Amino acid sequence: MGRWLKGAAGLAVLLLLGASGCARRRDFYLDELQKTEPGAAQGAQAGERRIAELEAGIRKYRQEVERKVQASDQLGVYYRLLAVRYMELGMFQQAYGALEEARKIYPENPILFYYAGICAARLAQAQAEAEERRQWLERAERHYRRALVLDPLHSDALYALSVLYVYELARPQEAEALLLRLLEREKRNADALFLLGGVYYGSGRLEDAQGVYRRLEGLGLPEERRRQAEENLKTIEEELHGSQ
Repeated sequence: MGRWLKGAAGLAVLLLLGASGCARRRDFYLDELQKTEPGAAQGAQAGERRIAELEAGIRKYRQEVERKVQASDQLGVYYRLLAVRYMELGMFQQAYGALEEARKIYPENPILFYYAGICAARLAQAQAEAEERRQWLERAERHYRRALVLDPLHSDALYALSVLYVYELARPQEAEALLLRLLEREKRNADALFLLGGVYYGSGRLEDAQGVYRRLEGLGLPEERRRQAEENLKTIEEELHGSQ
């Protein structure tokens, strides 16, 4: 008996589903028949008008989007130029703020991160409190590193981060790889050679430092820098071989 009741219930469900399906098919057929009635042409015209309205709206808002994109681009240019002008005037806090706004518009522009690193490093030098100075130096390091993630061959960022490691963060060993990467691309970069020679000398690698300073001899340096390179080389050779 129980099995029969379950079967009957299942049959009832199937009948209901079948009736529902028939109703949907009937509605579909009625819709198709209505399209052949005289008023159907008016409905089609209304549909065409609606399509035309939607297409006009798309054109309007596409133009609005383009206008906003162009405005944002111009705003980004403005912030970049403003930051550079502030830096020229030594107003590094204001420049840093302008660069933050520019980075909101161009979050993958390595130059903006490089400039932000410069500003942060200069602001670190202006801090009286050691903790504030440390925080600005960490910001500078992050900005330089981000610039190098976006552009691994960014020469200025490679050099600036090396300077930060050598003179500000007391981590000269981390500057070596950066300077070597830079010198692979710019073999005659005198600033990088001077800094690398100093890194080698400071770590006791006198022969490596000697080789670097010898590379400076043929670069046609300005007189003052040429004398500095000669004096450094002389000091290294005296330590290596003793005074002659």
